[in-house]
Amino acid sequence: MLFVRRETFREFLSLYPITSLIVFLNTIMMIVTILFGWFSNDEWIYSWGGLTKESVIDGELYRLLTYSFLHSGMMHFLSNMVFTIIAAPAIEKLIGKMKFITLFFFSIFMAALAVILIPTAPYYLNVGESGFGYSLFGFYFYLVLFKKNVIDKESSKTIMVFIAVSWITTLIIPNISISAHIGGFIAGWLYAFFINKSLTRLKAMNSNSYYR
Repeated sequence: MLFVRRETFREFLSLYPITSLIVFLNTIMMIVTILFGWFSNDEWIYSWGGLTKESVIDGELYRLLTYSFLHSGMMHFLSNMVFTIIAAPAIEKLIGKMKFITLFFFSIFMAALAVILIPTAPYYLNVGESGFGYSLFGFYFYLVLFKKNVIDKESSKTIMVFIAVSWITTLIIPNISISAHIGGFIAGWLYAFFINKSLTRLKAMNSNSYYR
């Protein structure tokens, strides 16, 4: 089962360094937010890199990255980090550190691009790492449909349930950036498609891996 974490804290850091770094950076920004009492302060969030369509059009391209390390509240932060800790390690292990880093940047860029091009979000200011989270969904969805030998059947069923529940919550919970989730999901699917052949080679080289 891919999503059961049995590692110790030290083992987790060693086995999944990029996932650990992503969680660490988000946690640091959350601590800063807590210490200075800036929860739900749109002015502060914007000044530290929150994403708006107008700011990017005005040339503030750094926001295409910085928005993903900011969160609007504790529940927003915890939901993204818990999902990252559960779902990201298997993909980092499967594709390797460099490809995983590429997936991260590609997904948050695609999520930001979707926010700019598809104005579906009820919230004007966009923050959060959920675009990356949904890229993991997109990646797993590709594996379930086209790489059935990479993951076990139980994990495949769990993935489909996660995806269904996540899209339902995206559509019914207010103040969620639907466009960012769409962009992230598409990014994960496309990235899995792009590296399809390397996934096959990796499976052949690691036939005894726990992904079976």
